Amino acid sequence: MKKPDVSKTLTPSAEQSLVERALQVARAASDTKAVDDLRERLSELSLAPEWTRSDAIRILAAVADFVGEIMDTALPESDGMLIVCEHSTTNVLRQLGTALADLDQGKIDERLKQKTEKKRGAAYTALERQKIHSLLVAVASIRRAKKLTWPVAEKQLAASLSRRGFKFRGKLIRAKNLKNWRRAPPGKRK
Repeated sequence: MKKPDVSKTLTPSAEQSLVERALQVARAASDTKAVDDLRERLSELSLAPEWTRSDAIRILAAVADFVGEIMDTALPESDGMLIVCEHSTTNVLRQLGTALADLDQGKIDERLKQKTEKKRGAAYTALERQKIHSLLVAVASIRRAKKLTWPVAEKQLAASLSRRGFKFRGKLIRAKNLKNWRRAPPGKRK
């Protein structure tokens, strides 16, 4: 039996959809390889519990390469050369890694010096705000699970943290701290 000539049976739109599907499959395979490469690079990093700036730079470099694999586009030139257009996200990640590396030579990038609005008291760091958010989530979870009022849930969590010696800015956390953070979370105050 003779095979049908496919070129005669495909309409231009069907042919275009086949090409688009083939490109999607190729892109998915490329993305899968990029994810595998990122997983391998990150698992090779042996990070201590107290990470350093160089650890952060290595992680940023791996993530920037991953984002580049996924987001950067390659444009063929007429002379056969390939030009890679770096995605803005890849660019930002690479610049951040470079700015952090410059800190080792005592050079501070202007973007890292950005001024903040004047606020009362010492501003919380991003890590401190994360800890506060986690504590507030814990209070809400205790409250829901045990069907308690906010003050009772805050007292229970504060007592538990005190028994464990958990401190925030060198002081034990009290129920009053949790109450104040709940009413006016850091970063959301006016």
